[in-house]
Amino acid sequence: MDSIEPLEQETSESEARELVDDFLSMVPNFLKWLEANGRKFLWRATTDPWGVYIAEILLQRTHANAVKEVYPNFINQYPGPEKLATAAEGYIFELLPNRVKQAPRELQHPAVR
Repeated sequence: MDSIEPLEQETSESEARELVDDFLSMVPNFLKWLEANGRKFLWRATTDPWGVYIAEILLQRTHANAVKEVYPNFINQYPGPEKLATAAEGYIFELLPNRVKQAPRELQHPAVR
């Protein structure tokens, strides 16, 4: 695999703008593709920051299909950080997939507790 050489000259403002415009022109096609081919997950349908945060933590620890199985129960049981802060640690482990039995540090963070 070829390595990418660093730019030897700075990108001008007009060149940077062109790159951004090129990228933005691809977004509609990507979104169409995602709608037609992307897997449907509950966390993709939410705008709730807590739900997105929990999905991100779990997805860093295991694959999406495992998270898909536990995400709805976890969010129903702990709809926000206040509820999670009052949970018994052992019970949190029961809701997590087997591959994530070691609770993510983010779920043990003092700010949540």
